[in-house]
Amino acid sequence: MTHRERTALVFKTGRFHLSGRVDFQTVPALFKDGERQFAGHHRVTIDGSGITHANSAALSLWLQWAELMRVSGGRMLLRSIPDSLVRLARVSQVSELLGLEDQGG
Repeated sequence: MTHRERTALVFKTGRFHLSGRVDFQTVPALFKDGERQFAGHHRVTIDGSGITHANSAALSLWLQWAELMRVSGGRMLLRSIPDSLVRLARVSQVSELLGLEDQGG
């Protein structure tokens, strides 16, 4: 099974559910997938409860998606993000940009 097969961005129940690996190998395809799926949405909520593995590339992805939404006049919200990524965002001083200042970690 490839990394891409274990990684998905799926819209259901009013949210985009991100699952599987979010790393240097999967982020380029995830960015394009999000860019395509977010078109026409003014507000995008991403549920990260299904993330099984992630590294700093996840922060890069979310910053890119947040900017994509900002320039189109929209907003991105992150929910149920793994604590390790919330801590990494704080250490990297991007938690406020990602709206993570009120989440665990």
